[in-house]
Formats: sequence, C-alpha cells, structure tokens
Amino acid sequence: MFLHPVRKIRQSNRSITGKRSSLKTHKSQHFESALERDYLTLLEYDADVESFTSQPVTIHYLNGTKGTRYTPDAAVYYLPELKRKPWLVEIKYMAELLEKKELLAPKFDAAEKYAQNNGYEFKVITEKDIRTDLLYNIKFLSSYLRSKPDHLVAAHIFKIAGDEKITVAELAGKLSEEGEALYTIWQLLAHKVLACDMSMKITMQTRVWKRQ
Repeated sequence: MFLHPVRKIRQSNRSITGKRSSLKTHKSQHFESALERDYLTLLEYDADVESFTSQPVTIHYLNGTKGTRYTPDAAVYYLPELKRKPWLVEIKYMAELLEKKELLAPKFDAAEKYAQNNGYEFKVITEKDIRTDLLYNIKFLSSYLRSKPDHLVAAHIFKIAGDEKITVAELAGKLSEEGEALYTIWQLLAHKVLACDMSMKITMQTRVWKRQ
C-alpha cells in the first residue's frame, strides 16, 4: 500500500492545484486539476473505499531506447471484505486523451504492466465518470455537514416518514415549520441518517427514507 505521495505538486497558473483534507486518510491529499479534486471528493464519499493516496508511485520505463518515468494520479484501496484489487488511477479530460493519444500511450502501457505485476488494476478516469449526479449531490449536501440536525425536528421527520419512502416536498410540507424542516432533511441526508438514491440528482421530488 502506498501511503505517501512521491511527487510534489507545484502551484500552476495553467490549472487548479491545491489540497483537500481527508477523514479517510487522516491527511491532506493534493490535486493538480479541478477534475482530480472532484475525483478525490468521490473517493472520500465512497463507502467501499478504505483509503487512497495521490501521486502514489513513480513508474520507470523505456520509451524506445530512452529511460523515462510516469506517476499516476492516485492509488485507491477498497475494504478488505470486498476482495477487490486496488486501483492505480490516471485522471484526464476526454479532450486531452484524444489530443495526446500518442504521447500518453507509452505511459499507460507502462502503468498497465506495473499494475499487473504488482496486484493492481490500472484505470483511466474522465469527466464522464466523475462529473455525475452523485458528485452534484455530494457537493450539495456537504455544506449541511457542518452542524448537527435539531433533535426535535428530526424526531418529527422520523415519525412522519415512518418506514415508507416519501418525497422531500411531501415530508417538509407535513411539518409546521417547512423551512426548518427542509434544512433538517438536508442535514439528515448529509449525515446519512436519511437515505435516497444518490445516483439521481436530488430535488424536492427525491424520495427519502430512514436508514435501517
């Protein structure tokens, strides 16, 4: 398992660079594009992911007769009980993959061989995989994680919802303080006390239910 980045990401005027804190890794993870940042957000949310590391390993390989090197963007480790191979991940915009296809091919070939020889799977992830309704929902709910739900309002919500699936609009509308109720519903979803289909964009018509 790679625990620390092997390459330092430098600040750039050409792309968004920075770091985000991670409760899973107990340290900040660095990114060098907005797409990488969004992928780290998905990893932090994914219950199947045990840990991850940005810039995890440098792979040395020959490109023709010239020695060179390549560092994937992330290593992803899944919960042991899932018995899934860890991933080595490269994150690229689809346009860049097409534009730099010939340049990237030797790097990806080297990464594939390294992954096969070391018990990993190599994956190329694009905005099609990352910029989804799930990402929208995670970002939307993230601001509601900063405070805990009001216990009395939450108790009323649970009583009304029962064990049934009910839309956010119906649930909020059955409470006297609709605005406060709606805020608490978002908090309960953010804290994973209420559940919904996170693969679909959250709206007032989203059906929610109490987690068992």
